[in-house]
Amino acid sequence: IQTIDVSDYDKIQELSNRFINATTDRERDVANGLIKKFIWNKQPKKWADKDRTFRNMNMLLSLPSRLLDVTSTAAFQGINALDELVAKGIDKAMGTGLRGKMTTPVEWWKSVARGAKEGAEDVNLGINTARSGEVDRYELGFHPQFENVPILGGAEKALNATIRIPDRMFYEARFDSALKDLMSTGKFTAEEAEEIARNEALQAVFQGEGLLSKSSKFARDLLNGRIDNKPMFDNETVQNIADNIQLGNRIAPFVQTPANLIAEGLERSPLGLAKGGFEMATAKTPQQLRQAQQTLAKGITGTTGATLGGGYLLNQVPNTIGGFTNEDLYGDDVTGLPPQSIVIGDKAVSLASMPFLTIPAGLGKALLEPDKTMPERLLNATTYTGNILSDLPMLKGLGDLYKGSADIAKVGADYALGNTDLAEVGQSVGRVAGQQGANILSQYIPLSGTLG
Repeated sequence: IQTIDVSDYDKIQELSNRFINATTDRERDVANGLIKKFIWNKQPKKWADKDRTFRNMNMLLSLPSRLLDVTSTAAFQGINALDELVAKGIDKAMGTGLRGKMTTPVEWWKSVARGAKEGAEDVNLGINTARSGEVDRYELGFHPQFENVPILGGAEKALNATIRIPDRMFYEARFDSALKDLMSTGKFTAEEAEEIARNEALQAVFQGEGLLSKSSKFARDLLNGRIDNKPMFDNETVQNIADNIQLGNRIAPFVQTPANLIAEGLERSPLGLAKGGFEMATAKTPQQLRQAQQTLAKGITGTTGATLGGGYLLNQVPNTIGGFTNEDLYGDDVTGLPPQSIVIGDKAVSLASMPFLTIPAGLGKALLEPDKTMPERLLNATTYTGNILSDLPMLKGLGDLYKGSADIAKVGADYALGNTDLAEVGQSVGRVAGQQGANILSQYIPLSGTLG
């Protein structure tokens, strides 16, 4: 930490007095956030953190990507509300009494408004007071890297505002409604209710901490040279190089958010029915049983709506959901369509960033596809899901790496069998390296919004 002088001491006194004199929880939270920010500002800034923030702004900050992000999250709240109704019905049928009073529309909008106000104040002050803790979408980090820097500072604040304010709005609304629901049952302590409400609110804004999210972050951290955020290498020089390069952050800059999007898509399909049934059979605590009801509800709403309804629709209109174009049905209507898009009227609408819709709908498209045998439908369901995942913009680097590695393996096998020469193997490796290099370089294109 840098040396503290007299002016710093005065600032510490000022912030401490602000905390002591606070009369509301909100005032205390803000004062505490400002104290943390002051301490952080006294620490040396890392080049790698600035570099990552700069790339994040380039990849995420564009008007279309921000609008898509906000509208998809808002739409997801409606899907969640339907899940809650179904889960409440399951709870009532089981007679478990794990779901109580539901929030009113007026209460919900009050929570949204409070979240918007507090989120905007946090972004403006460069602090974090969210009840969700240090979790945030796209792992942006809560400490500004370019504060008071012309242009870059404004761009960083704009990105934070367009991501954190909507997330705070919907997080607070879901947290408040879940807490009211839980406390009205009389079956949970205040501490248990707050923890459950926090987890359900995180899921509502794609920030859950499930198995897929944790495992994807673990894999990315391995590429960064770290295990559980601890150094992987004993040699300090090698570890410093790994920490500054952060290869995993360059190949897959965002993993937790897309992992949560994918998990939602899988749970809103027949797979969710199976998972919910398993969780129901193995639940040992009220918390686990409540979660099982939620998973089963997602499976029911997703299977009936997205898988059956969406699958039927996709077999009636031109689309590229799953990567196949139905050219035998629609011919030129699908030529040149973007990946994971559907034709509405005379326009193609891309759903590539919404796997919580495209995964169950793609499964339905395959399973309901006419003139196919059941083995063919099951094979297509697997293929469609793989294509949807590889076309997810936020996983482009990993998708390209996966496809490139498969090509290298194929060429390598041909070389081992004597069917090709070493030059072909070298060309295959060169193509993969070139593709990854191009992906990384694209992250430095100013404000491109390439992965939003």
